[in-house]
Amino acid sequence: MTEVYESFVREWLELNGYTVRTDTRFKKGGGWSDIDIIAVKPSGNHLIVGEVKADPLCEAGKTSVKEINDHLEDEELKKKVEELYGSKFEKWIYCWPWFRKQKPKEGEEEFKKRVEKDKKKYEDKYKVKIKFFSEIIDDLIDKVKKIREEEDRCEYLNNCPNLMLLQMMHAFNTEKYGHRIDIEKLKGK
Repeated sequence: MTEVYESFVREWLELNGYTVRTDTRFKKGGGWSDIDIIAVKPSGNHLIVGEVKADPLCEAGKTSVKEINDHLEDEELKKKVEELYGSKFEKWIYCWPWFRKQKPKEGEEEFKKRVEKDKKKYEDKYKVKIKFFSEIIDDLIDKVKKIREEEDRCEYLNNCPNLMLLQMMHAFNTEKYGHRIDIEKLKGK
């Protein structure tokens, strides 16, 4: 399941000028471990090492920010990254927002602010950047809109099936192409 999320992250990074390597294995203790994402931006000499989690993050959940940070701080991981690209990198976590219940009488905007406040708290505490899948998908949708509406073209990228799917959905959801996708069907209604 994580591969699906890794492909979204990979496509998003590649569309933002990075060269991406996924599932880089390294020796750890008596076994093996892996690095989900290593992304290099050649133009800016920028290096990202990231973990992709299909589960939402939460302190008490299956996957905590601390556990992921401990993995990204592992000495064997750092050796592998240095061997491949150098020692200076940013740590990133790509995930769904953690589950937080909206409090009674709390509006959508207050709820979003509370989630962002939690995110910033973890970023500051562990010196890691957190990117939610919803933010990545929103950015990909913006790119599709720009390609389709402003430039009136289709971007065919063989290795970006998620972007291609978003472009097809956008194309079929505009009057210009004479057909609309019934979003309610996607919601299961």
